Amino acid sequence: MFGILLSLVAKFTHGRRSLAAYCIITASAWNIWNERNRRIFGNKFLSPMQLLLRI
Repeated sequence: MFGILLSLVAKFTHGRRSLAAYCIITASAWNIWNERNRRIFGNKFLSPMQLLLRI
């Protein structure tokens, strides 16, 4: 998964855009990972819309 994220970040390597892209991708990955853990270990679920709003 992180290899995919790194390849996406590599595409956006120009100044402020690269930082913004990195932040968006990192925030997305973090929230998706947390939702995965919530579902597996806590047996709790967010709707897809709630997850999208957290990102």
